[in-house]
Amino acid sequence: MAHLFEGSAALGEPGFALDYLAGEIHGDSHTHIDALCHGAYKGLLYNGRLAPEITAHGPTFRDITAYAHGIVGRGVLLDIPRLRGMKWLEPGEAVTATELEECEKTEGVRLRGGDILVFRTGHHRRRLELGPWNNGYDGDGKAGPHPDAIVLLHDRKAAAFFPDGDGETVPSGVEGVAYPIHTLQIAAMGMICADSLNLEDVSAV
Repeated sequence: MAHLFEGSAALGEPGFALDYLAGEIHGDSHTHIDALCHGAYKGLLYNGRLAPEITAHGPTFRDITAYAHGIVGRGVLLDIPRLRGMKWLEPGEAVTATELEECEKTEGVRLRGGDILVFRTGHHRRRLELGPWNNGYDGDGKAGPHPDAIVLLHDRKAAAFFPDGDGETVPSGVEGVAYPIHTLQIAAMGMICADSLNLEDVSAV
C-alpha cells in the first residue's frame, strides 16, 4: 500500500509515493515479544497513555524498540506438567499462584525480583503429539495462568513472563475480559511478555 507521498521543495518535482510492506507478527505459530503499547484496558495503555494515540502509522512511544538490544536476566523455568506428572495441561486449565509456589519448592528454585519466569504448560508437546487444533474461543481453548498468579509475579517483582502458549487461560473465566493476563501484565504492570515459546528442549534439559 502507499505509505507516504514525499517530495522535496529544494529539488522540485516529482514527488513519490513509497511502498510499505508489513507483516503480522502476533499469533500462536511463532515466538514473539509484546510491546508495552500492545494491550489497553478501558482505553488506557501502560502508565495512563491513551490507546487512540496508536494509529495506523504505528506507535511513537512504548514500542518494541525498547527491547532492541535484548533482554537479559535469570530465567526460572516452572514446569507445571512435570509437577503434575503429565505430558501437558489440557485446554482451559488454569494454574494458580499456589501451584506456582508448589512448583518452586519441588524444583528447588524461587522467583526473585528481575527474574524471567519461563512458564511451561506443555502447549507444544500437545501439538506435536496430537496435531493441530483450534486454539480460538470457538475451539478447545488453552491452558495458562490464573489471574491470581499475576499477583505473585507482581509481589516478587518479576521482570518478564515467557510462556509456551500465549500466556492466557482460554476461556479466561473473567467476565467481560478475554485476555486478563495480558491486561494485568502489560497495561497495568508494564511487564515484558512473550508468547508461544517452544520449551520442549529446555524442559528436557
